[in-house]
Amino acid sequence: VSETILAHTPKTKKGKQKPALKSGVYAFTLDELQNDLIKLLPYSENGADEHLVVQFESSNRVGFGADGVTIDAAGNLYTSIMEDGVIYQTKLDSKNRAVKTKLFARDKNMVSADGIVWNPVDSHIYVADFLGNAAHAIDIKGRVTTLHKNGDTNGADGSLDQPCEVIIRGSELIIVNMDMAWAVPENLLVNTEVDQPYTISVIQLEKDTQEAKNKQLVLHFWQYFSQGDTNGVARLMTDDATFTVIGRPGGFEGIGEKSIQDLVETMEWIKEVIPNGLVYSIKGMIAEGNKVAAEGESYGVTTKGKAYRGIYHFLFEIENGKIKAVREYLETMHAQQILIDDFKSE
Repeated sequence: VSETILAHTPKTKKGKQKPALKSGVYAFTLDELQNDLIKLLPYSENGADEHLVVQFESSNRVGFGADGVTIDAAGNLYTSIMEDGVIYQTKLDSKNRAVKTKLFARDKNMVSADGIVWNPVDSHIYVADFLGNAAHAIDIKGRVTTLHKNGDTNGADGSLDQPCEVIIRGSELIIVNMDMAWAVPENLLVNTEVDQPYTISVIQLEKDTQEAKNKQLVLHFWQYFSQGDTNGVARLMTDDATFTVIGRPGGFEGIGEKSIQDLVETMEWIKEVIPNGLVYSIKGMIAEGNKVAAEGESYGVTTKGKAYRGIYHFLFEIENGKIKAVREYLETMHAQQILIDDFKSE
């Protein structure tokens, strides 16, 4: 969670340089968020709450520091600094503590960096440029490409009107326009006034190829799976579809080929073992022909209080717009210990 102002800076006289603005990112475990109210210690120069993962200093030209946060396929944290138009990358250890933070992306065409989102389909970060009325894409090497930029409009024709947040929906980049001209010094903004209509813009990211459709099908499958939606999963599969967990006999007891009905029963069993849900995240995908290869992770806490952190590779076969077969490769020893062995004494 980003905190755009950790501590308010004192007012300065006109013409005097403002002191640097401090901002940061807090991290919380899912267990903390699902249990009790979390109360943070007030920020202090002499110490900070243990949840504060990383801190930043920025120009203070607008008064908004750290803003957007996203995570890439390797588990790196990215933070946008809204007022300076830069993105930082933070490498995290196994306990989500910051190991190293470095400047990841800066470009003369990226005036500001508000909301950001990682897209596992194409391994890019997408950025809402609040001050510049623009949207940008950043590749894994930090190279910035401007997708769209326009002048001062009311957004009625779909143009950007002070964009603030971005999300991915299929092959579309959905952009929320905030239209908040009053909150920023006039000389920094393309947008000059708050006006109707209040809009959301859309940019098409990928050609509507069969490979792109197949990747979206896989994403939808895991969204339903994470939600425990057995009907949703079944709708996306052919009647004779199979789901095979790869492994050697004598290892994980869950290996072998499953029918749709077997898969539904497995999902119901997961709900019993991990009642708050096993949340899957797809870290990257490659599509070729009728096949999609996907790298993924999952997280959930069992009724025994143990955290299950799965690491996977999946191969999907698609037939006539539905999933024909899935082959899953996972950490069989970890799955056996946390999901099976812990419950054998019951």
